[in-house]
Amino acid sequence: MGERTRRRWSSKSQQARMTEESAEDRDARLRERGRALADAGWEGSPLVVHGDEVLNWNDDFDAARIIGIEDMVPTVTLTEIFAEAGMDMSQIASPDGEEAGASEREFFEDYLRSLPEHIRDKYGI
Repeated sequence: MGERTRRRWSSKSQQARMTEESAEDRDARLRERGRALADAGWEGSPLVVHGDEVLNWNDDFDAARIIGIEDMVPTVTLTEIFAEAGMDMSQIASPDGEEAGASEREFFEDYLRSLPEHIRDKYGI
């Protein structure tokens, strides 16, 4: 499978990338990636979604959306991933949670770090 670009939680890297790459260049790159996805099919782990936000491999989803094949992209919710890890997402996300360090968590990525490393690696988050 072609190279994937990981989306970082901080929008700074995405903004920096957009300044380095023109909108036309990005559109052309994503269209090419979309055609490759259409030809080869989706490979690898499903995209992680939380609400209407894609949390991993965002460029691949954008590529699929641009050429109209977003329905073929498998997804898994963040709640399902926490459940797979045997964890209760609502408890982890609560500042009153029982897990060590719960009161110090300020950012969404801190909640994701609560997931076991093998789960984060599996889903590219």
